[in-house]
Amino acid sequence: MVQLNNLTAENLQETLALQMEGWQAKNLPTIAEEIAMAYVDPENRVPLALTVNDKVIGFMVFSFLQMHDTVAIPYFMIDWQQQNKGYGTKALQEFIQYAENLPGINKIRCVVNTGDLFGRKTLESAGFVRGQTNLEEKENEMVYIIR
Repeated sequence: MVQLNNLTAENLQETLALQMEGWQAKNLPTIAEEIAMAYVDPENRVPLALTVNDKVIGFMVFSFLQMHDTVAIPYFMIDWQQQNKGYGTKALQEFIQYAENLPGINKIRCVVNTGDLFGRKTLESAGFVRGQTNLEEKENEMVYIIR
């Protein structure tokens, strides 16, 4: 079972050691950059270590969109050695359960590169549906409706 854990001193080094496939890495900032952004904006960006049996297998950041009833997932990754095991879908399903208990939140939004078929498939497996496509930025919006 995948668990969502706050980023702590105990899991920080293991989280920073996570790696993506080369083609995935060029589409995302580094984990260190995402942690730094969460550090300077702790009210709106929440970093989470994704674990299985106390081993960090992934990392995600979620944020609250202030003008909407929406939580965004600006960063989500599973270590390349742990991919294709269903962990991404399970982590997203755990996050959906968490978000369902947040007051006033009706949607979860995530953006995926149009060429990232694996990412889109993972989001769809967790119940997200495709929203708008931004051809200029080469991004697909993926949305999960809670209520």
